[in-house]
Amino acid sequence: KNSFELERDWRSIKTYKNKAKYLQLGEPQMLAAYFAPQLPKFLVEICTTLLHHVKRESGREAISFSIDFLSAVARVPRFNTALFFLLEAEKNVIKELFDLLDSAPANLQAAFFN
Repeated sequence: KNSFELERDWRSIKTYKNKAKYLQLGEPQMLAAYFAPQLPKFLVEICTTLLHHVKRESGREAISFSIDFLSAVARVPRFNTALFFLLEAEKNVIKELFDLLDSAPANLQAAFFN
């Protein structure tokens, strides 16, 4: 896969449930790298997908996966730029996800929040 194929696939997936499944198909670092060129465009949708995934699954695996994926996304070069241009409503979505993950057990939090 390349960045173009990932974007095409991502746009064709209509539900958050299926988008979460798609994110789980590959290694978080690899997928985050593919999203990197267009990260400002997809960051909020990725976070919204993870938020729905954690709320729906509410298990250790969903939380762990979300933290791993966010950690990988935070390492891509355009991450800080993407954050800078977020609207307040978009920041609220990300804050809701972080608040939900913040309530996770401490050993899972350590992977992302330290």
